Amino acid sequence: MEPLSCEEEVEREIHVSNEAQTTHSAERSAPGVTAHDEQTYATTRVTVIESEISSIKAQVSTMQSVLNAMEAAQVGDACPPGFHEKKFAVLMKRSADQLDNDIRAKEDDIRAKEDDIRRKEVEICKFQDDIRSLRQQEAGQQPTPQQTRSAAPPQPKFATVQAALDAISQQPVALKPEVLELSKGVKRCNVAAITKGLIAGVRILMKAFVEPADKFFVPLMCVLGPTGQGKTDTLNFIRGDANVQALLIQEINNHIDTLNFIRKNANVDALGIDETNEHIISTPRLSCKRIVHLFATFNQGSNFDPQFEPTIASALCNRLLSNYLGVIFDPAQSPRFDYITLRALTEFIRQREADKRRCKPAEICVIILVDEVLKVVSASPTDKNMKTMLDAICETQHKALINSATKDLTFAVVTSLEVDSIHACVTLTSGRPLHSIPLSPCSAVDIDDIVGKIVTDDLKPMYTSFARAELLWPAHGTGGHFRSLELLWRLFREDPSNFSPWQPVRSFRSAAIILDVMAKRLNNPLMTMKETDLIGATFSKQGVSMTLHKAAMNIREGVFYEATDELNSLVIPCVMPSALSERWPFEGDTDVAQSIVQLWNEMRKLLTGVKGLVVKGWEMGVPQLELIASTLIHEVNRKKPVGFGDVWRGAFVQPWADRQAKLFYRPVGKACVDVYRFGDREPTVQHNADDEAVRNARTSDLLNEEQQIKADDEALRNACKSDVPTLVRAETSNYPGIEGVHTMLEEELPCGARKLIPVLIQMKALKTVTRSLLETWTQKAHDRAKHLGLMDGSYFVVLYVSHIPDRDGWQSAIPPGTIVIKREDLIQFLSPFGMTPLLQMLDTHAD
Repeated sequence: MEPLSCEEEVEREIHVSNEAQTTHSAERSAPGVTAHDEQTYATTRVTVIESEISSIKAQVSTMQSVLNAMEAAQVGDACPPGFHEKKFAVLMKRSADQLDNDIRAKEDDIRAKEDDIRRKEVEICKFQDDIRSLRQQEAGQQPTPQQTRSAAPPQPKFATVQAALDAISQQPVALKPEVLELSKGVKRCNVAAITKGLIAGVRILMKAFVEPADKFFVPLMCVLGPTGQGKTDTLNFIRGDANVQALLIQEINNHIDTLNFIRKNANVDALGIDETNEHIISTPRLSCKRIVHLFATFNQGSNFDPQFEPTIASALCNRLLSNYLGVIFDPAQSPRFDYITLRALTEFIRQREADKRRCKPAEICVIILVDEVLKVVSASPTDKNMKTMLDAICETQHKALINSATKDLTFAVVTSLEVDSIHACVTLTSGRPLHSIPLSPCSAVDIDDIVGKIVTDDLKPMYTSFARAELLWPAHGTGGHFRSLELLWRLFREDPSNFSPWQPVRSFRSAAIILDVMAKRLNNPLMTMKETDLIGATFSKQGVSMTLHKAAMNIREGVFYEATDELNSLVIPCVMPSALSERWPFEGDTDVAQSIVQLWNEMRKLLTGVKGLVVKGWEMGVPQLELIASTLIHEVNRKKPVGFGDVWRGAFVQPWADRQAKLFYRPVGKACVDVYRFGDREPTVQHNADDEAVRNARTSDLLNEEQQIKADDEALRNACKSDVPTLVRAETSNYPGIEGVHTMLEEELPCGARKLIPVLIQMKALKTVTRSLLETWTQKAHDRAKHLGLMDGSYFVVLYVSHIPDRDGWQSAIPPGTIVIKREDLIQFLSPFGMTPLLQMLDTHAD
């Protein structure tokens, strides 16, 4: 058979159909076969389906590579890394309509493949449930007729915790899967914040332990946040970190020492102890020596099923005891716990642990950890499972710590996907406070450390520098979202030596949600919202919106929580900037939103390329990012004027004499994408750093340096007079004094009128900045302003400097009409956009 031509190969790759893979399943075993036979069949099916999933994932990877190439061809970009250049040349010949149709079809194919993967993963879960059930039957020597669980005769309820333990301990041992988590493999983030929040919660509870208090002063500790923010990981940290346990024991014993002192120096009446328990005052309270964690999860693999678990308290006790014993959880056993209370279970385990360690029960602290309490809620509007369970947890903690004569050490920590629901159940309905253990996104410093450790652990020293540069941009693009960072790490670990630069797979999806949250945070960095607040309408043509919580639960929307306020049921939302990079302008979004998405993608090319181009690109990339910020704030703030200080908080402004420098950004709306111009050329939509390098090279061949400078002078003079906001870069590589000019600002005069203010841009990337350098730089910029015909008081010089001056007092060296944007201002400005790696690139260049 003759080999396919390049054109035929491309056509085949574009139109690969999404044919469903057939699953070759044999007939299930006939009645009467052993449980072992059924188990063998299920295990074989799991292996086959896992192989099919791997094959589909490989297809998706190939399809995404083709999609990237088609999208690059559509916008005139260079051939993506790793894609065949001859095939890319064929794609470049296709018409815009053809590419548009092909891209949409390829996106549909990829989504269908991803759906197929999810379906097969669900099928695996079902087979794994079968395997677990069959192992239980095999261990109990039970026959395996084809019958449902509900057909089995009901088993007697447990009369005591000991009876429950005897029965549950006969379950097959739970296999501990290898947990590959970012925090275990690389670095645990926010250790200090989590530890501090946990200790603070225990301190509040121990105050009530010393001085009896009602439920209004006994909080429930909680970890709150939408999917993928590390709630389960936090509980694993609490129960697995030796340092945290040592700090908890220390905090507990500090309060016990206080209690013993009070008892020694107070009478019975003062302590509220009745006559029958007077012996308590004469016996010092024993110190805590050991912490025992009881863990239960309602997450995937241990889902709550009301059909087989009619009582939520029994379901909780079953999970806690099964995990404590290290056996497979069986929901069919939950109804047997109806006579077992959570308080009885915790006290039984306390006594059991004390007996094992030959100590007193008072020396044992029990911490109840319950993951994903929201997932016990059914679709019924009258469902009270969550409230019932939380009440049981709170009452168990309160009775043990406060009301019991022995003052037993029992604490509880729960996690929830929602703030509103747990606040309603615990605080509004039951009158108990919440104490939130912070679950903040990974900080920029944490992300840098994570990337550094990833490349150090998996690569030889000679390769770490390059790999670190490749990982920094996508890592910061996650906005510190825990699960997204973990996925990036897993991807890198698959083949660290051949890890390719992150290329966003773009699609035509609405950006209204992420732009709305980004705009609100830029407008008010400390903004709080209700989870039920609607977002997105500002940037949607039809006013389409969704609740903040619904958006946060869908990782593709690029929204999650930076912090939660459990006392007032509020959250501070934040964004994953990478989600914006995965979008093309969407027809259903407003014209402004579409322009911002387009400008974002162009600006990102300037700031996230290779080091040499980034150093040049930041000269125009940062002002364009400034333009995006001011436009977003203007849109979300009801079109009110956007002050310079609203974008650059903390920048140093030295006004002209007898002026207050009331500077505002000129509104540009959808025209934001047309503000940037190349020298004396017309505005262009399609451009990147490579295009600029080519233009500079061609210009250099045609004009000598003097002619280039004259051409730039003319372009900059025209820009200073522009009636519309304009950003122009001097194309001469060593143009004197400045990098460019923009007219994005206007000044408010004492009379209330406003006038255009040309701004001369200076960009300096040095690690050592002195007072004399600042004087020299700003003086050259002002000299250039005079050369361009600008008069004092009619313009401003803005100096962006990548490092803070080496000592205080530099402000006095700054002449009037100058603004200095320091490193800390740049960090604060760049962080919401995931652009702080820019400063590290500049630092490397400055070495």
